[in-house]
Amino acid sequence: MAEYATKSETCEFQKPVSRTYAKREDDTFKAGARVDGDLNRSLIAARAQAGMKVTDWGATIGAGAECHFFQVTFSKHIDVGTRILGADAVAYVGVDLEGLVEEGSVIGAEARARATLGEIKAGPLHAHFGIGASAAAKVEGGALEIKIFGCGLTVGKRIGLSVFDNTVSVESAALVGKKWLW
Repeated sequence: MAEYATKSETCEFQKPVSRTYAKREDDTFKAGARVDGDLNRSLIAARAQAGMKVTDWGATIGAGAECHFFQVTFSKHIDVGTRILGADAVAYVGVDLEGLVEEGSVIGAEARARATLGEIKAGPLHAHFGIGASAAAKVEGGALEIKIFGCGLTVGKRIGLSVFDNTVSVESAALVGKKWLW
């Protein structure tokens, strides 16, 4: 839940001069703010959300918040996002079979609190460096993730390793040449 803002959430700022947003979307409340930024960059960015997602196949309920200094996202050939110095906390639980294929729908649970020194997403690659304590036993977006005290594995659509919430992962399709950087 408390991950990079999606393109639609980024657009919730509505205009490049807008600095805050608050809205209710179905059964979810969302709020965010940024300092000195636009839709692609922010000196300081914060957002929070809490609520429930109900689908035809189940439900997920949770809450999360994050704040980061210096956040940049852009898209030319690939989607790239980076954040420096921040923190996030999230907790959610779900029994939703869409978790087998969709991000944001979960079978299982996760609780996470971490501090970020740096984080980057570039196409199929994701790396987070910092420290944290998380516990997870979930299937989300077609990947099984098992973690305790921030240490664990992710296998499935994503393959990754996490040590005290220092994480490196890649989309498994990228390893066999599908959906690579371009």
